[in-house]
Amino acid sequence: MQLNKSTIYHIGNRLLFWTLINFTFNLFGLWFSKLVLKENFIFLESIQNEFVIPILIQSLLFGICYGIAYIYLKKKELSWLAFGVFQIMTLHIAFLSGLKFTGGIHFETSITHAGLRYLGYQGQYLIDFIFTNKPLNGNFENGLFKPDSTMLFYTIWVFSTSLYFVSISCINEKTASFFNSKKLGSENTDVIINEN
Repeated sequence: MQLNKSTIYHIGNRLLFWTLINFTFNLFGLWFSKLVLKENFIFLESIQNEFVIPILIQSLLFGICYGIAYIYLKKKELSWLAFGVFQIMTLHIAFLSGLKFTGGIHFETSITHAGLRYLGYQGQYLIDFIFTNKPLNGNFENGLFKPDSTMLFYTIWVFSTSLYFVSISCINEKTASFFNSKKLGSENTDVIINEN
């Protein structure tokens, strides 16, 4: 497929909607946490590092995955799945890279580990809100990252995050399609009115 203005517009349109939806859900996650936790709510130390940069990284990854899928897939309507599939694979690889098998299967790595950093940049505040009653305890000192429950860590950081990305990609496709069909409908009406 040739890269033309229509294709670039379509990819950019989906990227814009996806970024807005992701931003909104994360904002709601922070807001709900503040309402529920009240005095126990922990404020962000750096809005740029803990909110803006992760959303920009996620948006960039979505744009790349969606763009490649939309350009190369024969069935264009399946392009929205590309990012979810990419994240499922990548999040699981990042998780598996930190698993240790001595003394029982558990997740243990350094704070600077590439897999853990990737998982951290994919974090979602809406998911954090959902799991407010299940805090992730463990040994997080002296550069070590070792959660007490590997299963809980997997559920929050890998499974739920993968599900979140598939879900918002689906919501994004339906929302963007709805607004674009409304826009196309109004443009067609204008053409009909002008022709008469």
